[in-house]
Amino acid sequence: MGKVVIIGGGAAGMMAALAAAEGGGRVCLIEKNEKLGKKLFITGKGRCNVTNAGDMETLFANVRTNSKFLYSAFYGYDNRAVMDFLENAGCRLKTERGDRVFPLSDHSSDVIAAFGRELKRHGVEILLNTEVRSLVTGKDGERIEGVRLTGGRVIPADGCIVCTGGLSYPSTGSTGDGYVFARDTGHQVTEPRPALVPLNVKEGWCARLMGLSLKNVNLRLVCGGKEMYQGFGEMLFTHFGISGPLVLSASSFYPSSAAGEASVSVDLKPALDMEQLDRRLLRDFEENKNRQFRNSLGGLFPVKLIPVMIQLSGICPDKKVNEITREERRRFGELIKSLPLTVTGLRGYEEAIITRGGVSVKDVNPSTMESKKVKGLYFAGEVLDLDALTGGFNLQIAWSTGHLAGEAAGAGRPDRPQGQGARTGMADKMIGGKARMSFNVAIDGPAGAGKSTIARAAARELKMIYVDTGAMYRAMALYMLREQVDLQDAESVAEKCQHADITIRYEGGEQVVLLNGENVNAYLRTEEVGNAASVTSPIAQVRDKMKRLQQELAAENDCVMDGRDIGTCVLPDAGLKIYLTASSQVRAKRRYLELKAKGEEGDPAKIQADIEERDYRDMHRENSPLMQAPDAVLVDTSEMTIEEAVETILGLCRERRGQ
Repeated sequence: MGKVVIIGGGAAGMMAALAAAEGGGRVCLIEKNEKLGKKLFITGKGRCNVTNAGDMETLFANVRTNSKFLYSAFYGYDNRAVMDFLENAGCRLKTERGDRVFPLSDHSSDVIAAFGRELKRHGVEILLNTEVRSLVTGKDGERIEGVRLTGGRVIPADGCIVCTGGLSYPSTGSTGDGYVFARDTGHQVTEPRPALVPLNVKEGWCARLMGLSLKNVNLRLVCGGKEMYQGFGEMLFTHFGISGPLVLSASSFYPSSAAGEASVSVDLKPALDMEQLDRRLLRDFEENKNRQFRNSLGGLFPVKLIPVMIQLSGICPDKKVNEITREERRRFGELIKSLPLTVTGLRGYEEAIITRGGVSVKDVNPSTMESKKVKGLYFAGEVLDLDALTGGFNLQIAWSTGHLAGEAAGAGRPDRPQGQGARTGMADKMIGGKARMSFNVAIDGPAGAGKSTIARAAARELKMIYVDTGAMYRAMALYMLREQVDLQDAESVAEKCQHADITIRYEGGEQVVLLNGENVNAYLRTEEVGNAASVTSPIAQVRDKMKRLQQELAAENDCVMDGRDIGTCVLPDAGLKIYLTASSQVRAKRRYLELKAKGEEGDPAKIQADIEERDYRDMHRENSPLMQAPDAVLVDTSEMTIEEAVETILGLCRERRGQ
């Protein structure tokens, strides 16, 4: 790739510029404001919550929209990478409650300064006070050729990354330009709306509580009779309604189709159930039995809240506490446990932290952030239809997608990696390109029996190529998850699989699985991908595609291949067929110990149930079900170590080859 132009100098834009420059591209970063990072400067009340230090599961769990689209972005440049970058760039960090990461100085300007130093060091050209009017594409509209500025000047480019943000905080220059660029080039744009935004409420008494912050309360948002959100934390009363961390998170669950009113209920004493709260009220009332009701609540609520609670209770403020009836006390307890508010809608973009909606991820390649419609055009950050809850997760989306887009644009990633064809490249490397008859070992068996570990070890001892077919099927499942295909829709999976290019190569004797040119080894062993593979792998079109590749590999090389139907379908003429199994109890225990070793929790009973359910699906699928080939040797590893299982296979192999 030659010159890369990046539109927008916010979080995603600055990160994209650095990644593109590191990849060898000549980079021009265009920002309409007088300085970079203008919105970044005010995030986190000027402190800048740069990311969240939680694990990968936490990152994905806090993404509200299109989380699966972020597999490559998050795994390619995660929160640790962001923290390492900033620390190395001279911005010291600290981690606070909820794993929120901030600059040690509590100044967002230190984050922006760190990027400024790195951009300068990498020779990135920066154009401030410069506005892009439109994108320039070729005559057919299928390739980017540059950008046109408001004065008419055209800056030629081989790649363009749109990082213009959304519509939130328009005073920082977020005016939706990226949506216009996207629509003009044929991309779908999901209707934008404010997110992480305060809520308007009907009740006039809210204004009397303006400025009051309630900590350690529980908040529920209900729309159309359905609970949309429930959370514990802090909220704030304002002149128009409610705000604060709890409310901002709740706003992300407020449906765009919400018509009319929704309701919020606040549990002011979530640590107490109704019975415990009633005992607390009795104790407080006993201590204040001769006082007026209005003067008895100082131990329960902040002073500012007391008049409102009295008003809503319906109890006369001048009533003596010892005259309050049991029924009045019960209703008062219910009010404390469920303070009601009527939500009339969201506040505007001026107060929204982020924008929900944006460029449809269906039009963007999740492996590169490149448009599927216009070559050389990329999107990153808030302009995309991605949003998350508070806590540093939205900035992580910006860093990760910006880095991936910049990396791809700067390197000018081709559609297919050079010299990485699985058929010719691997054969030349492993057998010198000499044509000869091959000897293959086919290993079938259920999930968790240790096939991959044992097959890989046996192949190493036999000086043969190990082909992990399960990894290929997982790569296909990963592709379906990234593309957000309904896994239960076999027709959609069958159609979509034709667009997935899955190949393999070897590096240092280890297999590398390539999905549309990307090394996806790191993503293939998650539970989600494994379960998805179990659903998609039985589909005939998926199996046909994999079968052709696997048979070509086996024809050119001596190989050990494991899977579910290798001996029965893929390699029916294999020199040695093995059915490797173990009891479901043993397989569940192995999986549990594996999770424990990683510091993760697991329920052995649930793990075993999942394994047995997967066995049933694999054995009863319509296409190529899991079964033992008639001429396969049964090897049960329930009472074997890995070394014993490998030695058993080596002995069988030597026997078949007459050694």
